[in-house]
Amino acid sequence: MQSVLETFFSPARVSRTEMLPKGGSERSYHRAWVGDTTYLVCENKNIRENETFFYFTQFFRARGMALPEILFISPDRTMYIQEDLGRSTLLDKLLDEGYTPALKELYRQSVRALVQMQWDGGRELDFTKCFPYTQFDAPALLADLNYFKYYFLDLHQQSYDKQQLQKEFLLIAQQVAEAEPKAFMYRDFQGRNIMVHQQQPYFLDYQGGMLGPVQYDMASLLWQAKAALPDEWRDELYQAFKTSWKEYIVLNEEDFDRGYAVMVLARLLQVLGAYGLRGKIEKRPHFLKSIPLGLHNLQQWQQQYSLPEYPELMRVIRQLTEEVLPQYTSPVSPANTHPESVLHVHINS
Repeated sequence: MQSVLETFFSPARVSRTEMLPKGGSERSYHRAWVGDTTYLVCENKNIRENETFFYFTQFFRARGMALPEILFISPDRTMYIQEDLGRSTLLDKLLDEGYTPALKELYRQSVRALVQMQWDGGRELDFTKCFPYTQFDAPALLADLNYFKYYFLDLHQQSYDKQQLQKEFLLIAQQVAEAEPKAFMYRDFQGRNIMVHQQQPYFLDYQGGMLGPVQYDMASLLWQAKAALPDEWRDELYQAFKTSWKEYIVLNEEDFDRGYAVMVLARLLQVLGAYGLRGKIEKRPHFLKSIPLGLHNLQQWQQQYSLPEYPELMRVIRQLTEEVLPQYTSPVSPANTHPESVLHVHINS
């Protein structure tokens, strides 16, 4: 990293560097101080993933999207320097400030910008440059569902009819693959990947994007476990999402809404798989603490939606919410507080 900084800046100008906490990927980030300005330095040995990120950034910035600028790329394409947009993500602001009108407006701005990104990408992006998948088709979704099965169901030693559940996974994968409309699907569109800079949302970590059903990104944003958005916010923002899409195409709302319900479920299961792998196997505290939040989300989905054509999966969901969720500490709403540092007061007489 030091050689990259010294190539772009003179050695004397870099006063110090700081490693940032690792997220769910294998990329590592450092913040570098150059005078009064900070920059982010990313290191990622996966060159194919980097090339996708470079291409997407150039493509979407040319179309007016609010994304951090890439200032320098190392000759071996494994490191790059970006502008630093600060430390405040959309999720951070929600945890700090609660469900305020100002925060809801930032979510609205994010939704409008997402639709523009989906539409522009869907029309003009070269999807052959995507990594690791060019489209969110049945095999890609099936991989997510099996990820949940292996890293969550099996790790929690849950019983299920393997043949029937796999048959239902295949049907869900096909249903999502056939959903319309299809455009650029961000893939991991959630509050941790949206920076708030000068009261405007900027998007991060979109390199996993591909051609896919647009509802999936709203499932990712509105059902992010730690955000725990109120039902009123979810409904209002989902309607705003549909309204924005109606500016471009004619929607079959019944099919669109049904596709959304299935994609919310698919996203919730994929996230639980990630929590199982990163939390229970890799012992990363953030992911381990998120498991009850993810299960609570699944419980909320169960109360709001039903897919009777998938009886074994519905039975597994009931089993998780009735038997596994109580084994964890009850999730806490994030409004105006951090779940990791909740104060418990015990009064005794």
